[in-house]
Amino acid sequence: MKRIWAVAVAAALASVPALAMGLLPTWSVPQAHAGQGTGRIVQIVAHEDDDLLFMNPDLLNGIRAGIPVETVYLTAGDANRGEAYARDRQAGIRLAYAHMAGAQGCGEDGNGCWTKDEYRPVAGGPVAERFRLNGGDAVQVVFLNLPEEADSGHLGGDALRKLWNDPALSTETLDMDGPGEVWPQRYDRDALISFLSGLLGDDLATLVRMQDPAPDPLLYPQLPQHDHPDHISAAWFADAAVAQYGARNHRRVVSEHHRDYNIANSPANLSSDQAVGKHITFEGAYVPKDSQLAAVPGTAECAVSGQYKCWQSRQYPRVPRSTQAVARDRAGALHAFVVEGGLLYEWAEDGRKVWRGPNTLGSPDGPLTAGLSVGQDRDGLLRVFTQRADTGEIFLCSQRPDGGWDWSSLGSPNTISAGSSLTNDALQVSTPVVAANADGRLQLFVRNRGGGVSTAQQSADGGWGGWADLGESGIQGAPTAVTGRDGRIELFAVAVAPDRTTAVRHWAQPAPNAPLAFDPGFPLISPSSGITVGTAADGRLELFYRQLDTPDPLRQTTDSYTMNLRQGSPGGGWVAGSSPIGAGADQGGTGEAAVATAGPVAGQRMVLAVRNRSGGVSVSSQGRGGAFGGWTDLGAFVVGVPAAGVDRDGLVDLVTIGVDGRLYDNRQSAGGRFGGWQPMGGS
Repeated sequence: MKRIWAVAVAAALASVPALAMGLLPTWSVPQAHAGQGTGRIVQIVAHEDDDLLFMNPDLLNGIRAGIPVETVYLTAGDANRGEAYARDRQAGIRLAYAHMAGAQGCGEDGNGCWTKDEYRPVAGGPVAERFRLNGGDAVQVVFLNLPEEADSGHLGGDALRKLWNDPALSTETLDMDGPGEVWPQRYDRDALISFLSGLLGDDLATLVRMQDPAPDPLLYPQLPQHDHPDHISAAWFADAAVAQYGARNHRRVVSEHHRDYNIANSPANLSSDQAVGKHITFEGAYVPKDSQLAAVPGTAECAVSGQYKCWQSRQYPRVPRSTQAVARDRAGALHAFVVEGGLLYEWAEDGRKVWRGPNTLGSPDGPLTAGLSVGQDRDGLLRVFTQRADTGEIFLCSQRPDGGWDWSSLGSPNTISAGSSLTNDALQVSTPVVAANADGRLQLFVRNRGGGVSTAQQSADGGWGGWADLGESGIQGAPTAVTGRDGRIELFAVAVAPDRTTAVRHWAQPAPNAPLAFDPGFPLISPSSGITVGTAADGRLELFYRQLDTPDPLRQTTDSYTMNLRQGSPGGGWVAGSSPIGAGADQGGTGEAAVATAGPVAGQRMVLAVRNRSGGVSVSSQGRGGAFGGWTDLGAFVVGVPAAGVDRDGLVDLVTIGVDGRLYDNRQSAGGRFGGWQPMGGS
């Protein structure tokens, strides 16, 4: 029986004074990959709490792993309440970061364990307040103090958006220390982008976390822009700065966009140990300094006390990275693909199974999102499906027989509109996923703007037809498609109801190459992640997803499980009743599982890999009888989720992105065990 977790949380918060809490989560956090180069994380957000609510627990895990982290707050978060309220919120941030880093003796305003300076990354440009946590430069926070959207005293309100829309406009920051000192500063659009780009260059940033540049209207209809306007504007400025930084410094940089307000309308996906760590940092360290939040009811139940509690049990990327970014070519060599800095890169094995790369495949005249899908055409050549980040247009990058690559557009099932991302329906289309028909023609699937699923497929001559709507509604995230050994495509998508409960929608071809038909009788399951599908040694399809055992991790003790649903026979129906991998809880974390089936040399057994609660990778493998064993933590510290492929010898190779932007692999031995992580190619 579940005990009431809210009681334990309340007792923990009450038993310690603010900031002598020491209540960090108890799981171990690995250091970065062995042999990993220097990485540095920069977060760019609008307000003093956006990072704590929407980028945590990734934020906490990075700090605990010893990775340098710097967070930049564009606005003072004053909400038209003046400098005193803004200063209090900044104190709350210093207290929260000191808590996450385990620092002591910070005092009530957080200043006791920080060193302040005035930071100017661009000669002749504006300065900002920078605070460095004592003991090194591993943790820093920077406050630009621009006016928040509600501040009517600067440009009549919504100053950040007005700066973006009109390069001729400028505004002063808030006056944070009185006349005659440093403040106020003045920014226009170019000055703000240059400041952020200069900061990224000073840090040699390798991973940049940002907010959602195009919030989904279906997921948060209660606001005109479906999120806070400052969140969106901050994402636009951050994207522009990352592009400028990459171009000027000739560096690859990994970008992550985090969903904001609308995560409240997706299922909780953090187990209690993760949610409580996030909750204590926010409620125990930050909230006492934010007078507007201190009055929020203390109950931990999401449905009772509003969205602040919902946000604390969730973390979602806008565009998840793919677990299916690794594929074999017609010669049997593995290729791995990743988007960094809006460009597509390729790594490939040589004849000795040594990874070489990266090879820059570029982009089709605009930046790409993080998501992609890889398939093999009937001629055995690889096809990589991607999406433009600025337009939503779907693109195909096709391997040529000579090893080169060509780009072509596949359009979008929804209208591609020029101008603002807020009015472009194509930006709400998901990452494309691909499966092969029995005759070798590839077929593509996306979640469309209406919350249903759309498909496009190759014709006999290798060209592509238009988009067709398969119907349904409420779909969140990209669907999953797989071709069984009988040559039939099966399609799965997770739908979320208004009460945040989930179900899986299923389509299948009744015969090879036939149109897909909807399956109303698919078993009822409730994922809190996307879905992956693997093929067992006997040819049965097996579906894997992650699930919490209660819907509210802050109210009840809640564990995370990776679940398994199976076909009754190869090509047959799906049997109701799923079971947990390893016969119990997994090691926490978010994101879908990667699955691959080894060849005969490793017993033709499936291997699952997930991102765990510490930001590393955990694996579970089938035993001789087909049952999955317990979870093994392989360490590492990764961006997104692991991907998996099977090499020419039938061994599973796991591929991850490190915080330093390099790719790392961990290849299975003939005995089925995994060794250490190794950098791939020149990375």
